[in-house]
Amino acid sequence: MNPDEIPAQEITRVTRLSEHDFRVLVDEDVRDRAQPITAAVLRSPTVVERWYESLLASQTSVAAQLAAKEAEFLAVIRPNDEVETTYQRWKAGAIRFKSGVDRKLIEARRLLREQGSLIVQPDPDQQALLRVALLEQAIRTHRYAVNTSNAEAPAEYDLELWSYVGK
Repeated sequence: MNPDEIPAQEITRVTRLSEHDFRVLVDEDVRDRAQPITAAVLRSPTVVERWYESLLASQTSVAAQLAAKEAEFLAVIRPNDEVETTYQRWKAGAIRFKSGVDRKLIEARRLLREQGSLIVQPDPDQQALLRVALLEQAIRTHRYAVNTSNAEAPAEYDLELWSYVGK
């Protein structure tokens, strides 16, 4: 839909939404369930920056959720089939959502570049949070691999590393 074809009242309605309600629209768009007019409004010059920022927040949130859920799963000493199946289903859904967020971010960046308003300065706080979540995930995966292998007891440096992420 051409931005000129979007009714002004629809753009006004979306710009006045609370942060929570706006995130609900963005989540629907990420899942390709948004109404065509809603999708067009999100991509309109008036709203595209807010859409982009909301997508960045979703990206950070889903990365942290993936790391946290994996940590919960790995914390279970002997996960049974039901626990693993539930976790794997959740993880698959979260990865699909993250993929959708990534696709929409690419589109939002393109639109902002075309509009001339994309300032490529990644938020350092979001980058730091993402790095921490990824490092914690890697440490937990390492701990799980060492604890489930038939190798010797963990080395002192392993124990020290694991202490940074808790149980």
